[in-house]
Amino acid sequence: MFKHHFGVLPDSLSKTKLSNKLFIVDSTTITLFSEIFKDCGNANANGKKKGGVKAHVLIRAKDNVPCFINITSASTNDKTVMPKLELPKGSILVMDKGYNSYMPMAEWTKKGISWVTRLNKRARWECAEEKQVSEKMAAHGVRSDKIILLGNPEKAHKVPLQEARLVTYYDEETGKEFEFLTKSFYLPVCLLLAIT
Repeated sequence: MFKHHFGVLPDSLSKTKLSNKLFIVDSTTITLFSEIFKDCGNANANGKKKGGVKAHVLIRAKDNVPCFINITSASTNDKTVMPKLELPKGSILVMDKGYNSYMPMAEWTKKGISWVTRLNKRARWECAEEKQVSEKMAAHGVRSDKIILLGNPEKAHKVPLQEARLVTYYDEETGKEFEFLTKSFYLPVCLLLAIT
């Protein structure tokens, strides 16, 4: 996928392969039964005690090997791990919407780190500019490409509103619509969709 889209990268990325800059973070819950960890977890309705841990894993796409792992209790919110992620300047971080937290996202932006995620349904935002979607992109499912102000105006004194890009994509195969949120304003839409 990277080789296929590399020719359409903007000049600012042409000096380094995209896979060197691309990081992916996600978490997985590992269920631990009472036979393994007798003091973990809560008793279910059937009386069996079950607990778990969550592994938050950061992978650099180039290596396809974890470069950061943080183990927490299964109930720990993914957002709590975000400040612990150390990324080099110029990185692009792809994450699921469970990691949406505006303060760390704003800090990454200050450090020259871009990010891509899906828009949380509870997110507050307003449209600042609607970009034109080409016929070619529309034929591939892109419904809109907007510059937005992201954040809650009532809490702007704590977490400033930040400019972001919101791309809406319709997947014909599943019949679902997806909203991708990113700090990268110059990445071509086809590449943005490819890395997510």
